[in-house]
Amino acid sequence: MAISKLQRRSLQMYVRFHDTPPTLTTLMRRSLPRVALIAALCSLGATLYYWMDFVQGVGFMLGVFVGVLTMVVGQGRVFLKLWPVFSQVMDWARIQALLAESK
Repeated sequence: MAISKLQRRSLQMYVRFHDTPPTLTTLMRRSLPRVALIAALCSLGATLYYWMDFVQGVGFMLGVFVGVLTMVVGQGRVFLKLWPVFSQVMDWARIQALLAESK
């Protein structure tokens, strides 16, 4: 079975988590590049709104960033709660075989 690059990366992540269970910190580190990009865009938007003397826009940009952070942390917490079940039901031998044949 041919697997995509995304599927391969996901399976590799699951294998790493099988060996060393994930923590919220490790999950947040994986999200850091995207969160940093959104932080930069929100900062740029807030700066533009500030220069335009539109204080509500600055608050909106701050709210967007806080919302993104809340979403990332929430998704990580849900993943951590579900991981023990996923770890038990996954066929680890089949996952290793898929990774080996897709090299």
